[in-house]
Amino acid sequence: MGNNTFKLTKLALAIGLTATLSGCFSDNDDNDYVKPPEPPVPTVKAPVADTPAALTFYVAGNVVDSETGEVVASTVKFLEAGVASANVVALNGDAITEVATTDGSFTFNLVEGAELTQLTALVTAEGYASNSVVVDLSDKSEVVDTIVSLVKLDENKVTLIKDKKVAAADGKLAAPLAETAGAATIEIGTDVELQDAEGNAVTGTEVTLNVVTADINAAAGKTAAVDLIPEGLTNADATKVVVPAAYMSVEMLAGDTNIKSFSENISLTANLPATFKTIDGSMVEAGDKFDVSSYNEETGVWANEAEQATVGAAGALTLPAKFATDHLTGFALSEAQTACSTPISYTFTGDAVPASGLYVHLNSSTVSKKKLVKKVQGNLYGAGVVADNAVANVSVKDKNGNVWGTVANANLCGAITVALDSPVTIVAQNLNVTYTCSNAEVDKDKTFPLTGAVVLYSQTKRTISTAVETAGSYALTGLESGVTYDVKVIPTGINVGLQSTTVTANDTDSAFNIVRDNCTLEDRVVTGTGTTGGS
Repeated sequence: MGNNTFKLTKLALAIGLTATLSGCFSDNDDNDYVKPPEPPVPTVKAPVADTPAALTFYVAGNVVDSETGEVVASTVKFLEAGVASANVVALNGDAITEVATTDGSFTFNLVEGAELTQLTALVTAEGYASNSVVVDLSDKSEVVDTIVSLVKLDENKVTLIKDKKVAAADGKLAAPLAETAGAATIEIGTDVELQDAEGNAVTGTEVTLNVVTADINAAAGKTAAVDLIPEGLTNADATKVVVPAAYMSVEMLAGDTNIKSFSENISLTANLPATFKTIDGSMVEAGDKFDVSSYNEETGVWANEAEQATVGAAGALTLPAKFATDHLTGFALSEAQTACSTPISYTFTGDAVPASGLYVHLNSSTVSKKKLVKKVQGNLYGAGVVADNAVANVSVKDKNGNVWGTVANANLCGAITVALDSPVTIVAQNLNVTYTCSNAEVDKDKTFPLTGAVVLYSQTKRTISTAVETAGSYALTGLESGVTYDVKVIPTGINVGLQSTTVTANDTDSAFNIVRDNCTLEDRVVTGTGTTGGS
């Protein structure tokens, strides 16, 4: 019993002491208990992955010299029905209506939800005839490749009247004009008022005349007229296709002002070769008529002219097809012919097609089309694209201009078979792209895969290829073994600009890291004896 009494007494004393001490932490006169403040938990800023998923769709384009295949610095405008498209954005999402490219390549995407199936890319470049292509956007499940070929304004290749000065006064010519440049003749009288695009008479004492044309049946080493004709020349009748017979582009300027229209009609003549055959196979003769279409070089739109061109009396080598017009632009003379009712299909045999693709070029005096294909067989174009009796030479080249196969005088209305024989050794390798974060407090050297970028690669001055991504690893395919390639890495979804590197094609993967100062960071609790004071 004594022991028990002693223990109770010690317990009572402890309880009393505890109650007394608790008053030391009171913050008011009533001695209410206040919990002591907890010390702050130390944290540091650590990087987290913040790049987006891989892009499945965008457009990658190349602008090239029609003869050499080398890329051309140019300006590309994006148009719908002749006006600037409101559906085009850069890869970073910024709205754009045109791009200026120094290396001949361009990329763009569409605004989210855009149901656009095609648009026109109108391309201009210093020293070249302008051109346009219709970009097919109907399949948005993969990257769309497009190519625009430009004809260099070389007087050894095409026929030119360049910067010819003609006297003028009071908005009219001082003397009648009658100029011939190869297959084109332009005639303007002194009673015709020269007007700008708004119909106002131009001023000044001198105007400048420029004409570009080429023969439809071009001699060896010369540019054919068909290579000058922009895409989109069509016929309203779905069962017919337009077969060109001539093309000319005529420009006049009063100072910096374009002379676009006239107070009355002027006369233009396309001189056809005496050996030219019409669609029924007969030789062209006086009295034959051709449809005339005009191409607006500012809007990329073709329009049918009201008046046909009528063939006059034959000269020694040519027959003049004359027509009247009240404006200046590009003009094509053509005939409507029954369209091929089946697609233009192809089949490759022999060597394998590189994953980066091969260009198939169809070329004749009336057809000039080039398309990138990546499969061993398929359709090049649908029905109604060429005439039912169209014949063309077919060449297959890689993006570096190497010839893989040719077929002479192939019938386009139906199937084309080409045997491929690679002239170079082709390899493939990956470029593993990562990033590190200099703005972090820890893990500054930790690498993260850079996903969602657009990676473009090419030999110097050659057309670009697009790399397919898997978790930050970008497949470079169709590489010519031993050759160095320029690589552009365009990050998307993050504020990081264009990055550049090079790789040598050797069938070995390589790595490229980007140091960022704007990574997304998170607070990470600091752990460990040295930082927290141990346990």
